[in-house]
Amino acid sequence: MIEFFPVYADISGGAAVTAMDPRLIAKLVVSLNARNTEVAASFCAALHEYMHFLGQTGRWSGSQESLRVLHGVLYYGMHNEEVSPAGWPRTRAAIGREASPKSA
Repeated sequence: MIEFFPVYADISGGAAVTAMDPRLIAKLVVSLNARNTEVAASFCAALHEYMHFLGQTGRWSGSQESLRVLHGVLYYGMHNEEVSPAGWPRTRAAIGREASPKSA
């Protein structure tokens, strides 16, 4: 985690690590998964524990919604499931819905 914090500061423009952006984390998890699934799962597990620490000690400074979404990103990342920035596993049906325009 010590190595991750400066990386997060770089990719987030200096945002606090007590209110991580789930979309940035999802992109990072996807990138890690493409390179090494074991490292990705380990990273997600460690960040998941950190996120719980922040939540349980009242140190999470982001919204409850972003905490919920980040939890999903990390949970599915720990299990090497492809994640979406919304924190849910990406299924073929969901990917199809994302690709097709919404009807009015």
